[in-house]
Amino acid sequence: MSTPWPDEPPPAGHLSGRSAGTGPALLARLGRGLLYGAAFAVPLLLLIALLLAGNTKDRHASDPTPAPLSPSASPSPTIIGAWPADVRFVAHTLPALIHDELTAAVPRRGYQFSGAARETWEITVEPLPGSLLQPQASLYGPAGDLLATGAALIAVLPQDGDYRLMVEAGAGGAATGAYRLSVFPR
Repeated sequence: MSTPWPDEPPPAGHLSGRSAGTGPALLARLGRGLLYGAAFAVPLLLLIALLLAGNTKDRHASDPTPAPLSPSASPSPTIIGAWPADVRFVAHTLPALIHDELTAAVPRRGYQFSGAARETWEITVEPLPGSLLQPQASLYGPAGDLLATGAALIAVLPQDGDYRLMVEAGAGGAATGAYRLSVFPR
């Protein structure tokens, strides 16, 4: 094959053995390439974003220190009412599916969720497979008043505000173990 001079057009198949195409055919190939690239890149970016978001919201079960509410957050504020002063809480968003555990060092865990008046929440706390813990959840209102206690709750929120859930061992089970807490709006 001869070497083309700058003023000569390239041979018909010199790049890949087939014509690169012109006009609509070239645009169609470029469009397919962009579409295939986006079909791969968008789910990958979403997966990375979910992994990064999940890393800050759901702490590992063996980590006894709760995550801060924000980068500059101080320890949990004192809640007026029935909320136990020794239980710190971690902020979460709804819906929530949290795997955690109660240990001798951390016998109770607290979580905070924002809610609006007349919202209905379905709250369930259950032991993970192999755990002898029989956990129960206690729901506290924005003023710190106890609204409900149990392993399965359906609560209609009385007002707007930040609600807190405390998970602790219930009667008839071990005091420590792993559990799953789910909080879903209906």
